[in-house]
Amino acid sequence: MTRGKLFVFNEPKSAEVEAEFNAWYDGQHVPEILEHVPAITGAKRYRLAAGQDNRLPGVPRYLSVYDIDTEVVTDAVVQLGQAVRDGKVIMTDTIRSEPSSTVVVYEEI
Repeated sequence: MTRGKLFVFNEPKSAEVEAEFNAWYDGQHVPEILEHVPAITGAKRYRLAAGQDNRLPGVPRYLSVYDIDTEVVTDAVVQLGQAVRDGKVIMTDTIRSEPSSTVVVYEEI
Protein backbone atom coordinates (compact mmCIF):
# COMPACT_ATOMS: atom_id res chain seq x y z
CA MET A 1 0.00 0.00 0.00
CA THR A 2 1.03 3.57 -0.58
CA ARG A 3 0.55 6.16 2.12
CA GLY A 4 -0.15 9.80 1.68
CA LYS A 5 -2.02 12.84 2.90
CA LEU A 6 -5.00 14.70 1.51
CA PHE A 7 -4.93 18.39 2.47
CA VAL A 8 -8.12 20.46 2.26
CA PHE A 9 -7.88 24.21 2.86
CA ASN A 10 -11.20 26.01 3.29
CA GLU A 11 -13.24 28.65 5.09
CA PRO A 12 -16.79 29.12 6.24
CA LYS A 13 -18.66 31.48 3.94
CA SER A 14 -19.20 34.00 6.74
CA ALA A 15 -18.59 34.58 10.43
CA GLU A 16 -22.31 34.03 11.03
CA VAL A 17 -22.08 30.37 9.94
CA GLU A 18 -18.64 29.55 11.37
CA ALA A 19 -20.01 27.60 14.36
CA GLU A 20 -22.36 25.65 12.06
CA PHE A 21 -19.48 25.00 9.64
CA ASN A 22 -17.30 23.57 12.42
CA ALA A 23 -20.14 21.52 13.92
CA TRP A 24 -20.90 19.99 10.50
CA TYR A 25 -17.22 19.29 9.81
CA ASP A 26 -16.54 17.57 13.13
CA GLY A 27 -19.91 15.95 13.74
CA GLN A 28 -20.92 14.84 10.26
CA HIS A 29 -18.39 15.37 7.48
CA VAL A 30 -15.30 13.71 8.95
CA PRO A 31 -17.25 10.71 10.31
CA GLU A 32 -18.97 10.20 6.93
CA ILE A 33 -15.63 10.32 5.11
CA LEU A 34 -14.05 7.81 7.48
CA GLU A 35 -17.04 5.50 7.05
CA HIS A 36 -17.51 5.73 3.26
CA VAL A 37 -14.07 6.46 1.76
CA PRO A 38 -11.94 3.31 2.19
CA ALA A 39 -8.68 5.00 1.10
CA ILE A 40 -8.94 7.53 3.95
CA THR A 41 -7.98 6.03 7.30
CA GLY A 42 -7.75 9.05 9.60
CA ALA A 43 -8.39 12.78 9.83
CA LYS A 44 -7.38 15.85 11.82
CA ARG A 45 -8.51 19.46 11.56
CA TYR A 46 -6.50 22.61 12.18
CA ARG A 47 -7.19 26.33 12.49
CA LEU A 48 -4.60 28.94 11.55
CA ALA A 49 -2.91 30.14 14.73
CA ALA A 50 -3.59 33.74 15.72
CA GLY A 51 -1.00 36.48 15.58
CA GLN A 52 0.70 35.62 12.32
CA ASP A 53 1.57 38.99 10.81
CA ASN A 54 3.37 37.36 7.88
CA ARG A 55 0.34 35.35 6.80
CA LEU A 56 0.04 35.07 3.02
CA PRO A 57 -2.95 36.98 1.66
CA GLY A 58 -5.88 34.68 1.00
CA VAL A 59 -4.58 31.71 3.01
CA PRO A 60 -7.64 29.88 4.38
CA ARG A 61 -7.93 29.64 8.15
CA TYR A 62 -8.97 25.98 8.22
CA LEU A 63 -7.03 22.89 7.18
CA SER A 64 -8.17 19.27 7.22
CA VAL A 65 -5.50 16.59 6.87
CA TYR A 66 -6.65 13.11 5.92
CA ASP A 67 -4.47 10.00 6.13
CA ILE A 68 -4.46 7.92 2.94
CA ASP A 69 -3.55 4.25 2.70
CA THR A 70 -4.21 2.76 -0.75
CA GLU A 71 -2.41 1.60 -3.90
CA VAL A 72 -2.78 4.95 -5.68
CA VAL A 73 -3.07 7.92 -3.31
CA THR A 74 -5.11 10.02 -5.74
CA ASP A 75 -7.82 7.33 -5.55
CA ALA A 76 -8.80 8.95 -2.24
CA VAL A 77 -10.12 12.00 -4.10
CA VAL A 78 -11.93 9.78 -6.63
CA GLN A 79 -13.54 7.75 -3.83
CA LEU A 80 -14.51 10.91 -1.96
CA GLY A 81 -16.14 12.38 -5.07
CA GLN A 82 -18.07 9.16 -5.62
CA ALA A 83 -19.24 9.10 -1.99
CA VAL A 84 -20.53 12.67 -2.39
CA ARG A 85 -22.32 11.81 -5.66
CA ASP A 86 -23.84 8.70 -4.01
CA GLY A 87 -25.17 10.80 -1.11
CA LYS A 88 -23.01 9.03 1.46
CA VAL A 89 -20.96 12.15 2.24
CA ILE A 90 -23.24 15.17 2.52
CA MET A 91 -21.80 18.60 1.80
CA THR A 92 -22.92 21.87 3.40
CA ASP A 93 -23.68 25.32 2.09
CA THR A 94 -21.66 26.89 4.93
CA ILE A 95 -18.37 26.41 3.01
CA ARG A 96 -17.10 29.44 1.13
CA SER A 97 -17.49 28.81 -2.60
CA GLU A 98 -15.40 31.69 -3.99
CA PRO A 99 -12.60 30.99 -3.96
CA SER A 100 -13.35 27.32 -3.61
CA SER A 101 -11.60 24.91 -1.26
CA THR A 102 -8.10 23.83 -2.21
CA VAL A 103 -7.59 20.06 -2.31
CA VAL A 104 -4.06 18.62 -2.62
CA VAL A 105 -2.77 15.05 -2.34
CA TYR A 106 0.81 14.19 -1.35
CA GLU A 107 2.32 10.72 -1.39
CA GLU A 108 4.84 9.48 1.13
CA ILE A 109 8.42 9.10 -0.09
